[in-house]
Amino acid sequence: MSEGAAEREDAAPVSGAGAGPAEEAAFRRGKRLDRPQPGVFGELRYRLYQASWYFARAMFYVLFGLRLRGRENVPAEGGFLVASNHQSFLDPIIIGLVVGPRRQIHYMARRTLFSPALGWLIRLYNAFPIERSKADFKALTAAQQRLEAGIPVLVFPEGTRTPDGRLQKVRSGAARLALSGGVPVLPCYIHGAHRAWGKGKKFLRPIRGMRVTLGEAIMPEGAADSRSARNELTEKLRKALAALEEEAYSNEVSPSGGTRSE
Repeated sequence: MSEGAAEREDAAPVSGAGAGPAEEAAFRRGKRLDRPQPGVFGELRYRLYQASWYFARAMFYVLFGLRLRGRENVPAEGGFLVASNHQSFLDPIIIGLVVGPRRQIHYMARRTLFSPALGWLIRLYNAFPIERSKADFKALTAAQQRLEAGIPVLVFPEGTRTPDGRLQKVRSGAARLALSGGVPVLPCYIHGAHRAWGKGKKFLRPIRGMRVTLGEAIMPEGAADSRSARNELTEKLRKALAALEEEAYSNEVSPSGGTRSE
Protein backbone atom coordinates (compact mmCIF):
# COMPACT_ATOMS: atom_id res chain seq x y z
CA MET A 1 0.00 0.00 0.00
CA SER A 2 1.35 3.42 -0.87
CA GLU A 3 0.80 5.95 1.85
CA GLY A 4 -1.49 8.39 0.18
CA ALA A 5 -4.65 10.28 0.59
CA ALA A 6 -7.90 11.61 -0.63
CA GLU A 7 -9.17 15.04 -1.40
CA ARG A 8 -10.66 17.22 1.33
CA GLU A 9 -14.25 16.22 0.76
CA ASP A 10 -13.30 12.54 1.04
CA ALA A 11 -11.54 13.16 4.33
CA ALA A 12 -14.73 14.24 6.15
CA PRO A 13 -16.97 11.19 6.43
CA VAL A 14 -19.47 12.76 8.84
CA SER A 15 -21.67 15.42 7.35
CA GLY A 16 -25.09 15.99 5.91
CA ALA A 17 -28.54 17.27 6.71
CA GLY A 18 -30.58 15.68 9.45
CA ALA A 19 -27.68 14.68 11.70
CA GLY A 20 -28.16 15.75 15.31
CA PRO A 21 -25.41 15.73 17.97
CA ALA A 22 -26.42 12.31 19.33
CA GLU A 23 -26.57 10.81 15.82
CA GLU A 24 -23.17 12.20 14.89
CA ALA A 25 -21.66 10.93 18.14
CA ALA A 26 -23.08 7.45 17.55
CA PHE A 27 -21.79 7.52 13.98
CA ARG A 28 -18.30 8.43 15.15
CA ARG A 29 -18.33 5.49 17.57
CA GLY A 30 -19.00 3.18 14.65
CA LYS A 31 -22.59 2.37 15.60
CA ARG A 32 -24.26 3.93 12.57
CA LEU A 33 -23.65 0.75 10.56
CA ASP A 34 -20.94 2.56 8.55
CA ARG A 35 -23.29 4.80 6.60
CA PRO A 36 -21.19 7.21 4.49
CA GLN A 37 -22.97 10.09 6.22
CA PRO A 38 -26.09 10.65 8.34
CA GLY A 39 -29.25 11.96 6.73
CA VAL A 40 -31.37 10.95 3.76
CA PHE A 41 -28.50 10.68 1.27
CA GLY A 42 -26.52 8.49 3.66
CA GLU A 43 -29.51 6.21 4.17
CA LEU A 44 -30.12 5.81 0.42
CA ARG A 45 -26.44 5.15 -0.22
CA TYR A 46 -26.37 2.59 2.57
CA ARG A 47 -29.40 0.76 1.16
CA LEU A 48 -27.93 0.80 -2.35
CA TYR A 49 -24.76 -0.81 -1.02
CA GLN A 50 -26.83 -3.49 0.72
CA ALA A 51 -28.83 -4.28 -2.41
CA SER A 52 -25.64 -4.38 -4.50
CA TRP A 53 -24.06 -6.75 -1.97
CA TYR A 54 -26.78 -9.36 -2.39
CA PHE A 55 -26.71 -9.04 -6.19
CA ALA A 56 -22.90 -9.31 -6.32
CA ARG A 57 -22.92 -12.26 -3.92
CA ALA A 58 -25.21 -14.20 -6.25
CA MET A 59 -23.27 -13.24 -9.40
CA PHE A 60 -19.87 -14.13 -7.94
CA TYR A 61 -21.19 -17.50 -6.85
CA VAL A 62 -22.57 -18.24 -10.31
CA LEU A 63 -19.55 -16.95 -12.27
CA PHE A 64 -16.69 -17.94 -9.98
CA GLY A 65 -18.04 -20.32 -7.34
CA LEU A 66 -16.92 -17.76 -4.73
CA ARG A 67 -16.81 -19.07 -1.19
CA LEU A 68 -16.54 -16.78 1.83
CA ARG A 69 -14.66 -17.84 4.95
CA GLY A 70 -13.93 -16.09 8.24
CA ARG A 71 -16.88 -13.73 8.37
CA GLU A 72 -17.16 -14.45 12.09
CA ASN A 73 -13.91 -12.48 12.52
CA VAL A 74 -15.53 -9.19 11.41
CA PRO A 75 -15.88 -6.85 14.44
CA ALA A 76 -19.48 -5.92 15.21
CA GLU A 77 -18.62 -2.24 15.55
CA GLY A 78 -15.74 0.22 15.42
CA GLY A 79 -13.03 0.81 12.88
CA PHE A 80 -10.74 -1.93 11.66
CA LEU A 81 -8.28 -2.51 8.84
CA VAL A 82 -8.53 -5.32 6.29
CA ALA A 83 -5.09 -6.04 4.80
CA SER A 84 -5.42 -8.26 1.74
CA ASN A 85 -3.29 -9.69 -1.02
CA HIS A 86 -4.04 -8.07 -4.39
CA GLN A 87 -4.87 -10.35 -7.31
CA SER A 88 -7.27 -8.47 -9.59
CA PHE A 89 -9.57 -5.50 -10.22
CA LEU A 90 -12.29 -7.63 -8.59
CA ASP A 91 -10.61 -7.59 -5.19
CA PRO A 92 -12.48 -4.64 -3.56
CA ILE A 93 -15.80 -6.28 -4.44
CA ILE A 94 -14.62 -9.64 -3.10
CA ILE A 95 -13.47 -8.07 0.18
CA GLY A 96 -16.76 -6.20 0.46
CA LEU A 97 -18.59 -9.52 0.12
CA VAL A 98 -16.65 -11.30 2.86
CA VAL A 99 -16.92 -8.33 5.25
CA GLY A 100 -20.69 -8.29 4.68
CA PRO A 101 -23.47 -5.83 3.85
CA ARG A 102 -23.58 -4.26 7.31
CA ARG A 103 -19.93 -3.25 7.73
CA GLN A 104 -19.54 -1.29 4.53
CA ILE A 105 -15.87 -1.02 3.70
CA HIS A 106 -13.95 1.95 2.28
CA TYR A 107 -10.84 1.49 0.17
CA MET A 108 -8.05 3.32 -1.60
CA ALA A 109 -7.92 3.24 -5.38
CA ARG A 110 -5.26 4.69 -7.62
CA ARG A 111 -6.04 8.24 -8.69
CA THR A 112 -6.04 7.42 -12.41
CA LEU A 113 -9.24 5.40 -11.91
CA PHE A 114 -11.16 8.52 -10.89
CA SER A 115 -12.04 9.52 -14.45
CA PRO A 116 -15.35 11.21 -15.33
CA ALA A 117 -16.65 7.89 -16.62
CA LEU A 118 -15.67 5.71 -13.64
CA GLY A 119 -14.89 8.04 -10.73
CA TRP A 120 -18.49 8.74 -9.69
CA LEU A 121 -19.26 5.02 -9.52
CA ILE A 122 -16.34 3.92 -7.39
CA ARG A 123 -16.86 6.94 -5.09
CA LEU A 124 -20.45 5.78 -4.65
CA TYR A 125 -19.06 2.48 -3.38
CA ASN A 126 -16.67 4.15 -0.93
CA ALA A 127 -13.42 4.40 -2.91
CA PHE A 128 -11.10 7.33 -2.28
CA PRO A 129 -8.04 8.25 -4.38
CA ILE A 130 -4.38 7.60 -3.70
CA GLU A 131 -1.37 8.78 -5.67
CA ARG A 132 0.82 5.70 -6.03
CA SER A 133 3.79 7.45 -7.64
CA LYS A 134 4.73 9.23 -4.41
CA ALA A 135 4.12 9.20 -0.67
CA ASP A 136 0.54 10.50 -0.59
CA PHE A 137 0.04 11.54 3.04
CA LYS A 138 -3.38 13.04 2.34
CA ALA A 139 -4.73 9.57 1.56
CA LEU A 140 -3.18 8.24 4.76
CA THR A 141 -4.95 10.99 6.71
CA ALA A 142 -8.25 10.22 4.96
CA ALA A 143 -7.92 6.55 5.91
CA GLN A 144 -7.13 7.43 9.53
CA GLN A 145 -10.17 9.69 9.78
CA ARG A 146 -12.40 6.92 8.50
CA LEU A 147 -10.98 4.48 11.03
CA GLU A 148 -11.53 7.00 13.83
CA ALA A 149 -15.15 7.36 12.70
CA GLY A 150 -15.64 3.62 13.10
CA ILE A 151 -15.47 2.81 9.40
CA PRO A 152 -13.57 -0.27 8.16
CA VAL A 153 -10.85 0.42 5.59
CA LEU A 154 -9.31 -1.94 3.04
CA VAL A 155 -5.64 -1.72 2.09
CA PHE A 156 -3.41 -3.81 -0.16
CA PRO A 157 -0.04 -3.96 1.61
CA GLU A 158 1.68 -5.34 -1.52
CA GLY A 159 0.94 -1.97 -3.19
CA THR A 160 -0.09 -3.37 -6.57
CA ARG A 161 -1.57 -6.47 -8.20
CA THR A 162 0.51 -9.62 -8.25
CA PRO A 163 1.90 -10.65 -11.66
CA ASP A 164 1.69 -14.39 -10.95
CA GLY A 165 -1.07 -14.90 -8.38
CA ARG A 166 1.31 -15.40 -5.46
CA LEU A 167 1.84 -13.17 -2.43
CA GLN A 168 4.37 -10.39 -3.03
CA LYS A 169 6.40 -8.33 -0.55
CA VAL A 170 4.28 -6.96 2.30
CA ARG A 171 5.02 -3.29 2.93
CA SER A 172 4.69 -1.38 6.20
CA GLY A 173 1.89 1.06 5.30
CA ALA A 174 -0.87 -1.12 6.77
CA ALA A 175 1.04 -1.45 10.04
CA ARG A 176 1.50 2.33 10.23
CA LEU A 177 -2.24 2.88 9.77
CA ALA A 178 -3.19 0.29 12.38
CA LEU A 179 -0.74 1.67 14.92
CA SER A 180 -1.86 5.26 14.30
CA GLY A 181 -5.52 4.42 14.77
CA GLY A 182 -5.12 1.74 17.41
CA VAL A 183 -7.38 -0.54 15.36
CA PRO A 184 -7.18 -4.29 14.70
CA VAL A 185 -5.84 -5.64 11.40
CA LEU A 186 -7.68 -8.51 9.72
CA PRO A 187 -5.42 -10.42 7.30
CA CYS A 188 -7.32 -11.49 4.21
CA TYR A 189 -6.34 -13.82 1.39
CA ILE A 190 -8.05 -13.96 -2.01
CA HIS A 191 -7.51 -17.12 -4.05
CA GLY A 192 -8.40 -17.58 -7.71
CA ALA A 193 -9.16 -13.99 -8.74
CA HIS A 194 -5.86 -13.83 -10.62
CA ARG A 195 -7.14 -16.48 -13.02
CA ALA A 196 -10.38 -14.55 -13.55
CA TRP A 197 -8.95 -11.09 -14.24
CA GLY A 198 -5.32 -10.85 -13.21
CA LYS A 199 -2.63 -8.42 -14.20
CA GLY A 200 -2.10 -8.46 -17.98
CA LYS A 201 -5.49 -10.03 -18.72
CA LYS A 202 -7.69 -7.82 -20.87
CA PHE A 203 -10.97 -9.61 -20.29
CA LEU A 204 -12.83 -11.12 -17.36
CA ARG A 205 -13.44 -14.85 -17.61
CA PRO A 206 -15.56 -17.20 -15.49
CA ILE A 207 -13.65 -19.68 -13.33
CA ARG A 208 -14.39 -22.09 -10.50
CA GLY A 209 -12.77 -22.32 -7.12
CA MET A 210 -12.51 -18.64 -6.14
CA ARG A 211 -12.23 -18.21 -2.37
CA VAL A 212 -11.60 -15.45 0.13
CA THR A 213 -10.64 -15.98 3.76
CA LEU A 214 -10.59 -13.44 6.61
CA GLY A 215 -8.13 -14.36 9.32
CA GLU A 216 -8.28 -13.54 13.00
CA ALA A 217 -7.60 -9.95 14.03
CA ILE A 218 -4.06 -8.87 14.85
CA MET A 219 -3.94 -6.19 17.54
CA PRO A 220 -1.31 -3.45 17.13
CA GLU A 221 1.18 -2.84 19.92
CA GLY A 222 3.38 0.22 20.16
CA ALA A 223 3.55 3.71 18.67
CA ALA A 224 3.09 4.55 15.00
CA ASP A 225 6.41 6.41 14.90
CA SER A 226 8.26 3.36 16.26
CA ARG A 227 10.11 1.57 13.47
CA SER A 228 10.40 -1.60 15.54
CA ALA A 229 6.63 -1.63 16.23
CA ARG A 230 5.88 -1.17 12.51
CA ASN A 231 8.33 -3.90 11.54
CA GLU A 232 6.94 -6.31 14.14
CA LEU A 233 3.33 -5.77 13.05
CA THR A 234 4.29 -6.01 9.37
CA GLU A 235 6.02 -9.33 10.02
CA LYS A 236 2.97 -10.67 11.89
CA LEU A 237 0.79 -9.65 8.96
CA ARG A 238 3.17 -11.22 6.44
CA LYS A 239 3.17 -14.52 8.33
CA ALA A 240 -0.62 -14.50 8.63
CA LEU A 241 -1.06 -13.87 4.88
CA ALA A 242 1.53 -16.52 4.03
CA ALA A 243 -0.31 -19.05 6.21
CA LEU A 244 -3.62 -18.23 4.52
CA GLU A 245 -1.96 -18.59 1.12
CA GLU A 246 -0.49 -21.97 2.01
CA GLU A 247 -3.89 -23.15 3.24
CA ALA A 248 -5.59 -21.91 0.05
CA TYR A 249 -3.22 -23.79 -2.25
CA SER A 250 -3.21 -26.96 -0.15
CA ASN A 251 -7.02 -27.07 -0.28
CA GLU A 252 -7.34 -26.14 -3.95
CA VAL A 253 -10.01 -28.14 -5.73
CA SER A 254 -8.87 -30.01 -8.82
CA PRO A 255 -10.98 -30.24 -12.01
CA SER A 256 -11.83 -33.84 -11.09
CA GLY A 257 -13.36 -32.72 -7.81
CA GLY A 258 -10.58 -33.76 -5.43
CA THR A 259 -7.94 -31.61 -3.80
CA ARG A 260 -4.39 -31.00 -4.86
CA SER A 261 -1.35 -29.15 -3.58
CA GLU A 262 0.59 -26.74 -5.73
